[in-house]
Amino acid sequence: MTAQAYSLDQITPERVERNTTGYYDSLDVQFGGSGPEHEDFGMPLGKITLFAGSHGIGKSRFWVHIAKKVNSLRCRVMYFQGEMTVAQFVSEKLAGYKGKNFWVSNATKLEDQLKLIEKYSPQLVIVDSINSMDEYRDGMGAKLIIEGEGEKRGYRSILNSSNWNCHVVFLAQMNKNGQVKGRTELPHYVDIEFLAHNDNNHYDDIRKLACMERSGYFIVEVGKNRYGESGTWTMWEHTNEGVSLLSSWNERVAVSSEEMDEIIEQCTDPETGEVIVPGQEQKEGWFRREIRGLGNLFRCFDIAANRGPRPTKFTSWFDDTISGK
Repeated sequence: MTAQAYSLDQITPERVERNTTGYYDSLDVQFGGSGPEHEDFGMPLGKITLFAGSHGIGKSRFWVHIAKKVNSLRCRVMYFQGEMTVAQFVSEKLAGYKGKNFWVSNATKLEDQLKLIEKYSPQLVIVDSINSMDEYRDGMGAKLIIEGEGEKRGYRSILNSSNWNCHVVFLAQMNKNGQVKGRTELPHYVDIEFLAHNDNNHYDDIRKLACMERSGYFIVEVGKNRYGESGTWTMWEHTNEGVSLLSSWNERVAVSSEEMDEIIEQCTDPETGEVIVPGQEQKEGWFRREIRGLGNLFRCFDIAANRGPRPTKFTSWFDDTISGK
């Protein structure tokens, strides 16, 4: 085959169709956007997401919640899980949810999963988890499961078929080093990688101040994204109903007046009146770098402007930092 090159004016951009997660201004935007102005956000159809997190972080709880939300919007859902019987899963995880076109299977063999997907044509497929798949445990590798090999089909085989209208999410466990357990090459074969964690080693003061020390919270960050931006994040909290969105990189954090006063007090040097983050070397410089890197998270401070006179502890230095001056 002869190599060819094409002029840009000869190429028609390909539009990626998407389905919503139900979280239009947060999780949908993390997945990326399509259209002339990238205005249509959501899960890109025909693509594969890896959602990795440490044991017990709440990966299943998170995606069961998203699956129910998506299904309530009349999307067909197929949920593969290999940790318990189907009856146990429905009883313990779905907790009485009776949505239509929501299928649960304990199939752990690749070909069995592909046949069920072809039979029911779901729009969202969740594999919980790839670590429990027979081929993954037998050491055949992530490439076989996702790309296929020889005569053996992988998930790409059916996603690339005509008229396919589906997004696939693989859940995976991370080890103590922050890598996907068992297969370091797995992230290379997927289109989008999400990392779920509650590790405060890097974000300690800023994240804690934003979520006001809430217990049961976790952060979902985009590690890579071929169809959107990398580095975006959302913050979630475990609830009796599943999970609840606390905040995201692109919206304000909802806090009460009392919480606002506490945040300001924690971030203000009592001697100088300057806003700082205690316990950090070169406090002012560190805070400037972190606040710019995390973007609109710290717009939560600016909510005070909508509650009446701005507290005197807000300094012009802080305002300049917020605006990036």
